[in-house]
Amino acid sequence: GGKGGARNRGREAETDRNGERALFLGPNFRALVYGARLRGGDRAAAREWLELYAVGPTAPLYFYQAPRHMTTARTNLAAGQFRQAFLLSSRLEEAARFYVRPLDVIESLILKTQAHWGLGEAALSAGALAEALKLAAPYGYLGLFKREGAGLAPPLKALAETLAAGEQSFLADLQAALKLGRHLSKTPELSKKQKRIFRELARGRTNQEIAAILGMPPNTVKDTVRTIFRR
Repeated sequence: GGKGGARNRGREAETDRNGERALFLGPNFRALVYGARLRGGDRAAAREWLELYAVGPTAPLYFYQAPRHMTTARTNLAAGQFRQAFLLSSRLEEAARFYVRPLDVIESLILKTQAHWGLGEAALSAGALAEALKLAAPYGYLGLFKREGAGLAPPLKALAETLAAGEQSFLADLQAALKLGRHLSKTPELSKKQKRIFRELARGRTNQEIAAILGMPPNTVKDTVRTIFRR
């Protein structure tokens, strides 16, 4: 009857939404996996990403594709393609400001910092980094700088040396980030279970599908995904 038809249409609509979700999330999960590999110093990850998955430099930038674009910029840095990294990170910053996504603004500025440094533009590098730190400090986002790795250490040190005495509050935040940066380790390894789940996520599968494939309770899959992205 009418109710049954409505339920069927609802299930079909939900299936369509899950399909769209998988279409967008699969590539983003893959980007996050490669980003973790890059931060861990995996050079092969940069080559693989640029050859197989990199988004073109003139492709439209949509907020739901941000992880893919960030990873492409990061692979540009790893490959010594600093001009390409600067151009892409500048576009990312503009898009992130347009969509009012402060974390993405900060991350794009961090990428710009490293691109400027690689190009030998120390003053521009310091300016981008100073802006990123000022945006991050009120929200406690300094973990973004820690996560980025050793690539930020030289511009962080250079910026610290330029701060005026009156900038004590900012200097304290910066010194905290520098201390974190000096004690960086490689990106923590995922457990076997996390790797299995991440692999399926990268293929665009939903939590329910992963639970069925791996023989796990759906809540276990959901909790594991949350744990991965808190790391």
